[in-house]
Amino acid sequence: MRDFPGASSPALVSFGSAGTVLTMDFIRERNTLLIRGDCGPILSACSHHLVKHRLALEPEQFRMLKDYIAVFALHCASRPSSERLAWTLNFRAPNLTMSLIGDNENGWVTGRIFSGNVARVTENIFCSDATTRTMGAVPRRSLVTFADTDAIATVEHYYCASEQRPARFLHLGDNQIAALISHPDCDEKWMRTVSLSEVRALAGHEILTNLQRRNYRWHCNCNQGQILGVMAATAREDMDAVFGEAEATDVQCPRCAARYSFTREMMETYLATVDQR
Repeated sequence: MRDFPGASSPALVSFGSAGTVLTMDFIRERNTLLIRGDCGPILSACSHHLVKHRLALEPEQFRMLKDYIAVFALHCASRPSSERLAWTLNFRAPNLTMSLIGDNENGWVTGRIFSGNVARVTENIFCSDATTRTMGAVPRRSLVTFADTDAIATVEHYYCASEQRPARFLHLGDNQIAALISHPDCDEKWMRTVSLSEVRALAGHEILTNLQRRNYRWHCNCNQGQILGVMAATAREDMDAVFGEAEATDVQCPRCAARYSFTREMMETYLATVDQR
């Protein structure tokens, strides 16, 4: 298996870790929302996930996944706590698709890269979906094209084109990352020109009102039983369509690419149990 950056780090954390704490402050005289935190725990857990499920990514793919996961977590924190969010990014070059999922109510994010047998696109496409559990709420979808693979440039473009308000995302060093997201009457000139050093020291020269702290961890609710259930309809119609000539097969979660193995016997037992209910 190919190595991926950071995969052998002793700092890897499990899914049960404390996760990444993101703080939200309102910069009063700038009418700007500030979100910041250390995304290291999420990124380390992402590395751990890839190793655990034998998911070998090219170094560039791994870098892209980490960069987008960090920015996506900050975006999730900017949204209402009842929302579930999804980003799907189709890249022309390199030819791959990235899927990111976030659940604000339970405080988790996950994602994966599809790089095999991916349909080629003529331009990069960014699809954003948001849903809530509120009765009668209508799912929202936004679709924009973008030019670059860089996570920060892409998401800042998405905010201008889709959210129709400017935003800045900044790497503050190590795994520290921050977002400045405009609100009505935002001081946009200040937001566009404020330096990294000034953002690091905002508390010393701006009036900040603390709004909230949120904890996000790398997680997916998938398990072997769920994957077995998804494959059951196909197996009932044609067992060979699932297993071919083999007695066992591996199936990946569509959200996080976790790898699950099961046998014909397991599937037959599952189908028989379902039939008896």
